[in-house]
Amino acid sequence: MNKLNDLRDAFELDCPACGQADHLQIVITALARLTPDGSDLDGDHEWDDGSYCRCPDCDDDGIVADFRQTVRDAERTARAKSESEVQS
Repeated sequence: MNKLNDLRDAFELDCPACGQADHLQIVITALARLTPDGSDLDGDHEWDDGSYCRCPDCDDDGIVADFRQTVRDAERTARAKSESEVQS
């Protein structure tokens, strides 16, 4: 079994500002049971590329897609292609 070393390995995520990939804060959606005594999570939770995301090390924030390496790589590739077409 492969060991996941950080968020890059597990989710292709890291902080675009500082490169940290050990922990991020993400707003999740969860179902909770509410009683007069308070609330308890009831089941699993969800998040996606549109969820708010924050790096606790440098306070950079945005949505999960902003922290996804593959999205940033695709944007860089598209930008480089556009720039080369302008220069041609």
